[in-house]
Amino acid sequence: MLVIKQKVGKFSIFSEGEFSKDALDQLVELFHTKSARQEVGLEGRRSVTRGKLAGVGPIVVKHFARGGLLGKFISRYFLNTGSIRSQIEFEMLHAVQRLGVPVIEPIAYAFSGGLIYKCWLVTREFEGTQTLAELSRVDEQRAQEISGRVAEHVARLVRNQILHIDLHPGNVLVSSDELRLIDFDKATYYTGSAERLRDRYLVRWRRAVIKHQLPDVLVEGFSLPLRQLRGQES
Repeated sequence: MLVIKQKVGKFSIFSEGEFSKDALDQLVELFHTKSARQEVGLEGRRSVTRGKLAGVGPIVVKHFARGGLLGKFISRYFLNTGSIRSQIEFEMLHAVQRLGVPVIEPIAYAFSGGLIYKCWLVTREFEGTQTLAELSRVDEQRAQEISGRVAEHVARLVRNQILHIDLHPGNVLVSSDELRLIDFDKATYYTGSAERLRDRYLVRWRRAVIKHQLPDVLVEGFSLPLRQLRGQES
């Protein structure tokens, strides 16, 4: 994957194609946005800003932020240890996309700073959606069917040794006929057995369903395809 670097003031912006000056200016304005919309998922908050990008269309800019106690003091700053968090997610999204797993489309990543940095991920907006968690509260039958489709995609991740750290029904976006997996921040390649990786997905999914009192059909639909996994090839 050939990535082009463009510099705008203190911002380094990386993408597969070159952005126009208008598009770069729009991105910088979105990076500067102070009142980024707070999207509440099953776990904590994600800071995002929506906008339109010249030559691309509707986009979502993810502002990376820390959680926990440390996040109360330096919420958007990270120590550069050689890997930029937005770059890791950008590259993982591309890798997963190449496997045929439906994810939000990565457009660019950016950062500013040096040893201490802030960073952003730009993706194409998947419009007209709700989360699988939200859908399950109004249409259990469709939610069960979609959770089975999610499991089929997760089986592909398992066969390719990819661990999505926090996959749960709140990190699945659903439209009228499509779905997308989101939030691959901290996703990694798993070095243990496929069976153990599969079990991590099952445990995390079930724990979220129970904790947030979602319908049991989400567990039923998700579990069966994964428990049938026997190391098939991708």
